[in-house]
Amino acid sequence: MILSKVSQGKYKYDHFFLQSVAVTDSSNILTLRANTIRSILLASPTIYTEHYPPVAFLICFQAINMKFTFAIASTILALATGINAAPASIPQITLKIFNDQTGSNAAATVPADNVPRNINDLFRGTAIDSAGNIFGTSAQLTAFTDGTKCSLVNVNIHDWVIELDGRAKNFVDLDGDNTKAVPVWLGGFTFQCSQA
Repeated sequence: MILSKVSQGKYKYDHFFLQSVAVTDSSNILTLRANTIRSILLASPTIYTEHYPPVAFLICFQAINMKFTFAIASTILALATGINAAPASIPQITLKIFNDQTGSNAAATVPADNVPRNINDLFRGTAIDSAGNIFGTSAQLTAFTDGTKCSLVNVNIHDWVIELDGRAKNFVDLDGDNTKAVPVWLGGFTFQCSQA
């Protein structure tokens, strides 16, 4: 806001665009309401007043201008925070199961959301499905990220967990013996992945 003295008792206020201002001196009170201000602004961005001390205008305008600036800054900050807080997309992880005795294999893709999914549901109707039973000799992550952590968990046998990850262990022999291909029934397993 620019305040300048035009003549004796008259003051000019440029860039006047705030909503409501009360100007006081020892004997007078002037209130400019939002509609009046908008009307004035449509005609001219400069306001002339008579017989009101510039100090009262200046203090009042500065206080309201700070509120206006704070409101704009708060809005921009809120929008920027909202943009940064947008959820990231969940990576999709693909597990491929091989049955080396039959030569068949199949793949299933799941989100890395740490939700256990039944192997029977994931591989039903695929090449490794034998009359509703899923058998495999090995498993491999074929689509993953460095931070991927997955596990095949046998819900029928306590502590039978086969870990996979996106760095050092993306291939596993399901029976634990990599010297021979022994099929493992996977009907009691779940598969889940998360992102580290």
